[in-house]
Amino acid sequence: MSSSADAEFFARLAELNDKFAASLPQTLGRLSAARNAFEPKRPPAALIEQMHAVLHTLAGSSATFGFRILGQQARMLEQRLRVLTTFDA
Repeated sequence: MSSSADAEFFARLAELNDKFAASLPQTLGRLSAARNAFEPKRPPAALIEQMHAVLHTLAGSSATFGFRILGQQARMLEQRLRVLTTFDA
């Protein structure tokens, strides 16, 4: 029974890993588009929220699916964005 449950778990994890990896080009494209639209002197609140959500998701999920460095970089950018908005407020 345990072996069957383990096999199902790892099959599901592999499926989620593939799904995450397949979604990365679109996710990074959204992040790139947000960065290109970013105005440092007056960034729109909606754009900041969008960037924060994408970076937070990447930071939290990347290591789980084998993208440790991507997760670290996303966390660093998320923190820098938070500092920018904190000082802006």
